[in-house]
Amino acid sequence: MAIAIFFGLTCYGWLLFRANSLDQIITFTKILLTDFGNFSLSMPKPTLSGLLGLIVLIIYEFVEYQAKNAHFYSRYPAVLRGAFYGILTLLILIGTSNVQAQFIYFQF
Repeated sequence: MAIAIFFGLTCYGWLLFRANSLDQIITFTKILLTDFGNFSLSMPKPTLSGLLGLIVLIIYEFVEYQAKNAHFYSRYPAVLRGAFYGILTLLILIGTSNVQAQFIYFQF
């Protein structure tokens, strides 16, 4: 229970850094405590390469779990392991965005 309370307070503390004014903090707090009807997601949908990378990682974890050995991959040839890691790296790089993100501490 203490971990959940600490997590909630930490997230609320991040909100204080995001707000531009005390009035905005009050508005955000009011919305957090009273507005439970707005569940729309405003985040973008994941890219196809991001989903493919996730599928590859899930398959990798499943195979490792079935083998019951954390070093199961060492039985495969180095070329196959290199190809797997190369494909995974490529999917991750393709899935990253080139859009510039605003630096969170630009106001300080």
